[in-house]
Amino acid sequence: MATVPGQLVWEIVKKNNSFLVKQFGRGTQSIEFSRESNNLYNLNSFKFSGLSNKKTVTIQPVGKDLSVLLATTKTKKQNKPASLLHKSVMKKEFRRMAKAVENQVADNYYRPDLKNAALARLSAVNRSLKVAKSGVKKRNRQAVKVSAAMSVKKSVSLNGGNAIANLKGQKYSKRRRFDRPFSSVELSIEPGKQLKDMDSNKLKADIKKWAKAVVAYARQISGSFGKSRG
Repeated sequence: MATVPGQLVWEIVKKNNSFLVKQFGRGTQSIEFSRESNNLYNLNSFKFSGLSNKKTVTIQPVGKDLSVLLATTKTKKQNKPASLLHKSVMKKEFRRMAKAVENQVADNYYRPDLKNAALARLSAVNRSLKVAKSGVKKRNRQAVKVSAAMSVKKSVSLNGGNAIANLKGQKYSKRRRFDRPFSSVELSIEPGKQLKDMDSNKLKADIKKWAKAVVAYARQISGSFGKSRG
């Protein structure tokens, strides 16, 4: 196969090979991918194909120490699969690895048309290794609920304070009730008394009781806290 032109190989394998993956149905809407390791974009195209090109580039994670493997194909050993690839393992920072990829792919005129694809592949692999190294962060649901409850209570307290400031000097013949769904929660304002004459601690306790009702209702309807209906 080493003496067969790459374009001829591509015409033979482009529609039928073991690495081919077709997505999104048929016709113009379909997308074809290829899973060979030396395909930088994993696209089923002649430019990126690792089956029909004599010069290919492989960039992938390797080993348990989160290293990156850079491999290129030797053009003079196409009939020796065991020694076909020139491999180098990179354990440096991203800028130095990017410089090494540029030198290997573009600066020595190996495959300058794959320079951008190789750097994009290296960037994606590097980001994935950072996530693997740091681990998946588990969400503390209890902490989220507590912080959300505190924000709702704070909002209710502020809204309640504004309402009290606006109602000062007015008299009430009955208790003040809130709109649904919190109509069962009341502010205990005794008939004939003004707000400025009421016990501030008792009033704060009533506002806190209303805030707890807001939190309980939010848990019932969605299980998470959205905007309060204060």
